[in-house]
Amino acid sequence: MKKLVFTAATSAILGLSTLGHAQAVPTTVGFTAMLSDADGPVDGAAQLVFRLYDVETGGTAVWTETQPGLIVDEGLVFAELGELELLDESIFDGSDVWLEVEVDGDVMAPRLVVDSVPYAIRALVANRAEHLGSLAPSEVVTGVTAGAGLLGGGQGGDLTLSLDTSAVQSPIAGSCSPGQAIRVVNGDGTVTCEPDDDTTYAAGTGLDLSGNSFSVNPATVQSRVGQTCSVGSCIRAIGQDGSVTCELDDDTNTTYTAGTGLALAGTTFTVDPTTVQSRVAQICGAGSSIRAIAQDGTVTCEVDDVGSASYSAGTGLSLSGTTFSVDGNVVARKDLAGGSQTFAAGTLHLDYSTGRTGIGTTNPAAELHVKGDAMLSGDYRYDLPRTHYHTLAGSEFQNIRNFLRSDELLYVDPLAADASAVASLHLPQGADVTELRCYFYDNSTGYQITSAHAWLASHFITGIGSLNTIGDVTLTNSVNAPTMIELIDSNTFGIGDPINNASYRYTLYVEMFFSGTGNTNVFLRFYGCRVAYQLDRVSLP
Repeated sequence: MKKLVFTAATSAILGLSTLGHAQAVPTTVGFTAMLSDADGPVDGAAQLVFRLYDVETGGTAVWTETQPGLIVDEGLVFAELGELELLDESIFDGSDVWLEVEVDGDVMAPRLVVDSVPYAIRALVANRAEHLGSLAPSEVVTGVTAGAGLLGGGQGGDLTLSLDTSAVQSPIAGSCSPGQAIRVVNGDGTVTCEPDDDTTYAAGTGLDLSGNSFSVNPATVQSRVGQTCSVGSCIRAIGQDGSVTCELDDDTNTTYTAGTGLALAGTTFTVDPTTVQSRVAQICGAGSSIRAIAQDGTVTCEVDDVGSASYSAGTGLSLSGTTFSVDGNVVARKDLAGGSQTFAAGTLHLDYSTGRTGIGTTNPAAELHVKGDAMLSGDYRYDLPRTHYHTLAGSEFQNIRNFLRSDELLYVDPLAADASAVASLHLPQGADVTELRCYFYDNSTGYQITSAHAWLASHFITGIGSLNTIGDVTLTNSVNAPTMIELIDSNTFGIGDPINNASYRYTLYVEMFFSGTGNTNVFLRFYGCRVAYQLDRVSLP
């Protein structure tokens, strides 16, 4: 899409006629602008349609002229308005008009205001124009605007620009005396000084200070050792300056003694075979056993004349020939590779690598994996009570008074002053109810919920006896605000006794009251309730 940018001289040209004051009323008006598109300035030919309006936007054109084939050179386009369609006093009657330009079918916006008729402006500036010499009016600077960091400027006459010292730092012209430092540099270049009090350093242990230079004190700190001793000598002393004193390494084995089980010859220690048993390196033939082991590791063998008839397999063992083994029907088998234990026929498998137990399977897929049926005479209990939730949508409640059903919610019957509903609540046996939340929706500026109430009641299954309210919550903060979800909540809700489905049935009642004017049916809604309860055991159907 093309974009038309009016040049700095465009407004002036539209306000100037091409003829002098003494000549006839002008019939053309000069126009210049910059034409560009997404690729930059446009070159070539373009068709421009000029329209004059007596209003800034909308309205009907009071004058239209189409000029095809105008030359566009590096984005600049020039035209003489009135060459093809007459411009006269019927167009320029002294009131403001606005110019709209259309380029190749694209209407440029906004319109450009023409402040007064061209020949009238020409009459006002004719005298000044005579002093311009060879300069065209569009080439004369008519005003200077002070940019960022500058002050001054204006329109016409002698103009002055100066630095804005509140935005631009003036050259620093101040200095501080010896022993002082610059603390602040002001905008006008002056400085604020203060005593240079940073000479707070002193040489501590191991350091010397000379002027502003620190160095290591060799009288306190050991200089790096840079000498070595020759082969056969050792360092006897290290000087402060890192030099060393050497001496012959005349240490002898007289400082070592051989303890129990060792012998020392010169500088070599050996094991004393008269005290320490030498490694046994002999074996006996098949059917023989070692009867004695000598100090030097040799063995004395004899025929193994003790038969298997002297042994018998006790409880949990079996004997085959001379081989004993564990009886898997009595003792759990320990798998050496996995460190697990398995009873006969895989009836019980303890997998130590995973910590899982299998009953009827040797490949448990869970902490406890039972393959087949399980019989339970008691309850599955949690280590700590677990919190569970039961939710009832608004549509699950039965209308008692002035509620209408819609998908998942209830909304209030038009023009009603209150509404109520009821729903049956089914919770696991032994559950402890801890919380009740009900949700109401108020999106009415004319109506507001003045109060809302929800309560949980128990009834004898036989129907004998009165309704027993075992817990309730009430909305206490009435709010009249659009899109507000009204929440009835109680973190201290408790019914005291656990749910007893053997003797009671349980019902949840809700009601709401409201005031105001208008149709309430789409603005006041009931979305439902959520009951939180705790169980200390697994609830089974």
